[in-house]
Amino acid sequence: MSVRIALFTLACAGLGQAAAIVETGDAGNLPGTAQVVSGLTGADTLSGNISFTSGVDMYAIFLTGGAFGATTVGQPGTLGDPQLFLFDSAGIGVAANDDGGSNLDATLSLGAPTPGLYYLAISSYDNDPNNANGLIFPSSPFGPQYGPTGPGGALPVTGWSGGGGTGSYTIELRGASSAAVPEPSSMVLIGGGLAALGLLRRRAGR
Repeated sequence: MSVRIALFTLACAGLGQAAAIVETGDAGNLPGTAQVVSGLTGADTLSGNISFTSGVDMYAIFLTGGAFGATTVGQPGTLGDPQLFLFDSAGIGVAANDDGGSNLDATLSLGAPTPGLYYLAISSYDNDPNNANGLIFPSSPFGPQYGPTGPGGALPVTGWSGGGGTGSYTIELRGASSAAVPEPSSMVLIGGGLAALGLLRRRAGR
């Protein structure tokens, strides 16, 4: 599954300091177009903007297996009633949260997730992820964090349904890390370089 690697503006990205990461352009809404977040230090903020009512921003992040958390914050964010969704590397739902009604209402937490690639998405109520079987998460829990118990919960996300608000947002991230994900063209170059290196070694050993 390919992801579009994007550049991000980083502030305070020194070792051991929190990174303030800002969306560049418009993050995609599905795993194949998600923006890959780099520069994470373990306690960071991720800010962006949803500019149209059916908009969704999805980010590729890496979890190492320690405690993970993501929380939308109010000011200076203007996105009303934000929702957070977490998907695994296959695009299958893991957890969601929409406590209902404010800019300070969406929190995800996982005690010890399986290490690897995940996708974190933000939208405004009630723009929800779905697939051919229907909604991945139940439509209106309005409470604590919930799992992928909708009719589409067993399949990857392929689209979004419903409308929502527009505005800016900031997500506080805890326990996420960065990892390099080369684009396909980069993988070809790397593979070619390794092949050439192997050939040189074989010749040197003669």
